[in-house]
Amino acid sequence: MTQTFRQFLVTAFQHGDYTTDDVIACVLPLFRTVIKIHEDQLVAPFEREEALIAEGQTLTMNTDMAGMPQFNIPAVNALTRSQSPHFEVVDKVKITDDNAVSLRIQTDLQQPLKHPAYIPGYQGYEMLLSHHDEQTDIFCLGLVLGSMAMSLDLYDEKNSRCLSRTAPTQVVTNNVFTRPWAR
Repeated sequence: MTQTFRQFLVTAFQHGDYTTDDVIACVLPLFRTVIKIHEDQLVAPFEREEALIAEGQTLTMNTDMAGMPQFNIPAVNALTRSQSPHFEVVDKVKITDDNAVSLRIQTDLQQPLKHPAYIPGYQGYEMLLSHHDEQTDIFCLGLVLGSMAMSLDLYDEKNSRCLSRTAPTQVVTNNVFTRPWAR
């Protein structure tokens, strides 16, 4: 049965998590397809939800939807220019009253990006800036791999937040350290 990856994710984990071998068997055909797309000097169409497809328990991509790379380095640099080379910012948090929300995910795609962020689905933020190259595809493949390995549907905001929480964040509120997820 052929379906979009999004449709596949609805029932993909109903029988439990995938084993390591299952994850590899699932994503390897997709990785090979993207390699072939890159060999043709094109980029994979991750921005088109209907291009990422599941055939049974394996993932692949409609190669007819592949496109030319797009380069907009100035726009990407504008978002990262404020980052210091001397330290790494691991999270940006918005604090309101008793709530702390990670800004590493941008769910409202109608709002302009203010910094690099995860976006819903299986795309890189660079794609919203009209920048899409082979490295962008590798990042997108990593999202798919991580999603399958951790049984996450990244179209779902709650699941996206789980993936983006790569390092615990401590927030200082009223001189007291708190962990936003422990509330």
